Amino acid sequence: MSKYDELRAAFSSYRDAEIQFVQENQALALLIVHGLRDYLEMPKSFRRKEGSTTYDQSYTPFFSVDEDGNTEEESFFEDALSHLTDGSFKFAFGVILERAEGDLPKKNLILNVECMRRGDKVNVDVSGRALEVTFDGKNCPEIDSVHEMIFSQVMEWLQHRPGDGHGFSKIGFVVR
Repeated sequence: MSKYDELRAAFSSYRDAEIQFVQENQALALLIVHGLRDYLEMPKSFRRKEGSTTYDQSYTPFFSVDEDGNTEEESFFEDALSHLTDGSFKFAFGVILERAEGDLPKKNLILNVECMRRGDKVNVDVSGRALEVTFDGKNCPEIDSVHEMIFSQVMEWLQHRPGDGHGFSKIGFVVR
């Protein structure tokens, strides 16, 4: 075996680990977002009309986050996740809020998520609040704790009133 063949084998192994890392990050993101939707017992989607086109809009859409913290809704959740070689990944997601089912206007409360993975431990930071959870690449036994943390954050935010000085940026939420 040549030295270059050794490099190829090492590169192949590296790429396999990278692919597995990305797939596991995607699985955790789905556990957080779709699991939250199930935890809250919210509908999956609603009919939305844009011009002459009608489509189903998720109540928990995914957003990518750029270097400046700006968010952009993504059609495919995989496009929303940014994976970094330091073991972290980030994305944002929305929680569509409405007064009653089918009511307009709907508001999209966007939360930023940053996860730092170290072995089977993951620090999950959602808009400035964090929990350390166990994640084996597929399952996260403490995921309900993450959902409860998100729920309490949103409820706390909804207790504020305009002019009380809480501000969106202080707690990492954006409302559209």
